[in-house]
Amino acid sequence: MNFEDLLEWYKCNRSIFYKENLYCEAFYSIDCHISNPTKEIYRVIAEVSVYLYMKDEYGIGISKIADFLSMEFEKNNITLEEIKKANKWDLLDAVYENDIKYLKKHN
Repeated sequence: MNFEDLLEWYKCNRSIFYKENLYCEAFYSIDCHISNPTKEIYRVIAEVSVYLYMKDEYGIGISKIADFLSMEFEKNNITLEEIKKANKWDLLDAVYENDIKYLKKHN
């Protein structure tokens, strides 16, 4: 898609983009790190990433959160169930420290 077409697409879809851009950023991170993600993988990682982004007090980006969760999931270092059940502050600390072991210590 060239610049003009992309800009036109954006103008036609900006209301959707404004509302759903955080989820789209998370979806992109998931696609970059997980082979053949299922709807459940998209749902859990995107929802938790958006939730953590809204709770974060240090300005960490949603892409960093979703990248971290996606990479750790793909490496089998964390399950979807663990992501869903984890304390939000422990998850954020694991992202800040870039160390899933930090989360595992507290659970």
